[in-house]
Amino acid sequence: MNTAWAVFLVPLFAPQVELQTQYPFDSPTRHTIPTFTSEKDQKWVRNPLDGFILKKIKEAGLEPAPRARSETLLRRLFIDLTGLPP
Repeated sequence: MNTAWAVFLVPLFAPQVELQTQYPFDSPTRHTIPTFTSEKDQKWVRNPLDGFILKKIKEAGLEPAPRARSETLLRRLFIDLTGLPP
């Protein structure tokens, strides 16, 4: 996709804006999966994505919420599907 036309249009409409590379055209980068030493944290992480989420939670100085009971999960599912409480 040729974006050479943007070089001419950007100064006309927004002179203070600089052209930047757009993220869809950037090469993907591989991140290292976070590891945790605490047994409690290791139990919370069930897949690699959970590791990234837990890392951000810890950086914010928070603790993850306890796992919801199956009754609560069913209630949430019912509300999501129907829009009405059971």
